[in-house]
Amino acid sequence: MDEWIRLTDEELEALNPGESSESERGVAVHVFMAPYDLPQAVRGRYDELRKKFIIELRYEGEESVRSEALRPERQDENFTLLVGRHSGRLHAIEIDVNQLKAQSVQVQMYAPKIAEKVQRALSHFARRSPWQRRADNYRVAGEVISKKHQELFGSLAAAG
Repeated sequence: MDEWIRLTDEELEALNPGESSESERGVAVHVFMAPYDLPQAVRGRYDELRKKFIIELRYEGEESVRSEALRPERQDENFTLLVGRHSGRLHAIEIDVNQLKAQSVQVQMYAPKIAEKVQRALSHFARRSPWQRRADNYRVAGEVISKKHQELFGSLAAAG
C-alpha cells in the first residue's frame, strides 16, 4: 500500500486529549501536544529489496520529501525505529517480518501481534530514549499503528 491513510479530525482529537490543571489563582490550563508531533497519516509497505515491512508516519507540514535526516534506532532483531536526527520524532518503523515468521497467508492473524510488538518496542524506546520530550510522540504513534493495523498490514498480505 503506497497510499497514505489519513487520520480524521476525530481520531487526532482522541489521540491528543490534553491535560488540564488549575493554577494557584483558579485559572484552568490545558496543555496539548504540538500539532507537528501528531502523525497526520500513516502507511505500510513491503520493501521487496530489503525484505522489510515499513510503517511510515507523516506529520503536519511534511510533503512527500522528508527534510530531516533519520537515525536508525535498532530495538531488537525484528524492529528498527527511524527517528529524526534533530527532532527525535518517529518517522518510520522497519519490521523484519521474515524474522517474525509472518508468512503472507498468516498476516491477518499476525497483524495484531505485530502491532502489539511495535507498541512494546516504542514503549521501551520511550523509556530509554535521549528524547524524553518525545515520549508522547512515540505513544501516539503506537496508538495509530494499533488502530490502523488491518489497513497497514493489508499490503503485506498482497506482497506475499
